[in-house]
Amino acid sequence: MRKIMCILFLLVLLTLSACSNNVSSYTGKSENWSVSSTVQSNNSTASYDYEIKYLGDNAASIEKVNYKFMSENIHAKGEVPFNTVIRGKAEGLSPFLDEEEFIVQIEWDGNTEKVIVTKK
Repeated sequence: MRKIMCILFLLVLLTLSACSNNVSSYTGKSENWSVSSTVQSNNSTASYDYEIKYLGDNAASIEKVNYKFMSENIHAKGEVPFNTVIRGKAEGLSPFLDEEEFIVQIEWDGNTEKVIVTKK
């Protein structure tokens, strides 16, 4: 009886661990921008959110911002009117690959910076 209980316990534990959500946080900073992102993934689906913040001093002169994530998981890019904080998210995606870092390229007013975003 004890052996059966141990086997049942292990099966329940394996089932719960298979359904668990893996959450990874990433951050990075350059001279004028900071980027943070959270990636959630389980065996069947994944999602992410991100935040890009302007750290520079010339906010009044910026009209638009182009950004592009160079990542195995996050395929976001866009051209948006300037705001000191740019946010985005996506849900219902294929499960993610584990990655230690990725790059976000940001262009504004003829300037370009690449932010290296690393896993916490």
